[in-house]
Amino acid sequence: MQLDDGELALICQLLNSCLLISLATSSPHLHSLTSHQKAMLQQTKDEVEANWKNSKWGLIATEMEKKGANKYHADFLLKEWKKMEITRAENEAAAATAAATAATAATAAGGNALLAAAQQAVENADEGDEEAEDEAED
Repeated sequence: MQLDDGELALICQLLNSCLLISLATSSPHLHSLTSHQKAMLQQTKDEVEANWKNSKWGLIATEMEKKGANKYHADFLLKEWKKMEITRAENEAAAATAAATAATAATAAGGNALLAAAQQAVENADEGDEEAEDEAED
């Protein structure tokens, strides 16, 4: 069965109007929440995240035990992980500080080298001027 252009156009118009009606009737539900619904959203999100946190660290403890580690409580592993993150952050900060210090020293050394090179160039130019004056006098 083949449709002619008029039938295709009619079908497209019907589909478009159905989509527009659907969007118009559903959009208030999709784009705004009442203050009560916002509070419910916040509470539900917090509950889900708390449950997930507990479940996640429980799963980690179980998987570690399967891999041959001692049996650890989820809370203990979470505390250990936080300590590891603090140590990692401190090490990264120390490395960044060392890099910045080295960069500053290198810049200063480079600046001193540039200054010395500029002074040498001025001296060389002065000597060149003196030689040109001597040649001009001869």
